[in-house]
Amino acid sequence: MIRNTKDSWGWPALALHWAVALLVIATFALGLWMSEVPARADRPYYFAIHASLGITLLLVLAARIIWALINPPPAAPASTPAWQHAAARLTHLTLYALTFAAAILGWLLAGVAEPPIEPQAFGVVPMPSPVSLSPASEDFLEEAHELAAYALMALVGLHAIAALWHHYILRDNTLRRMLGSGPTASTRSV
Repeated sequence: MIRNTKDSWGWPALALHWAVALLVIATFALGLWMSEVPARADRPYYFAIHASLGITLLLVLAARIIWALINPPPAAPASTPAWQHAAARLTHLTLYALTFAAAILGWLLAGVAEPPIEPQAFGVVPMPSPVSLSPASEDFLEEAHELAAYALMALVGLHAIAALWHHYILRDNTLRRMLGSGPTASTRSV
């Protein structure tokens, strides 16, 4: 099934969700690791991979948002209180905003790095910095990029905990649907 239904996610929505999740985690993990690599000849190579993952993440996230705008999500379980709907919506919007912020700040940072880094979308399409900034902005961009990345990972952790809470405590279909299991009856004992 391509499009979402009232009960389940279509495969494009699932694929884009998990692609974004994988790219966020991989980009963050590589960013942590590469920041510990001492100055040596191959260090810029790792920065280029990190920047290319980030720009790819930016494009995949844009595709995900466009798909979500033209393809409404399935309804939440009927027992979901209004405050949980509001919290989920705010969390998702903040996840999108922080992902965009971290990726765009990283893209700008790549342009002022010495030597400059030219990220490649999907590892093949060069994506030079969209604006020319002074090298003096490097420290600010590096700090802002790092703060956005840490805030994003904190929210990703909260998002994962909420998914597990839905699955193991509320025993509803929220996580199963995002895993592609489709709609199933609630496993909650009555």
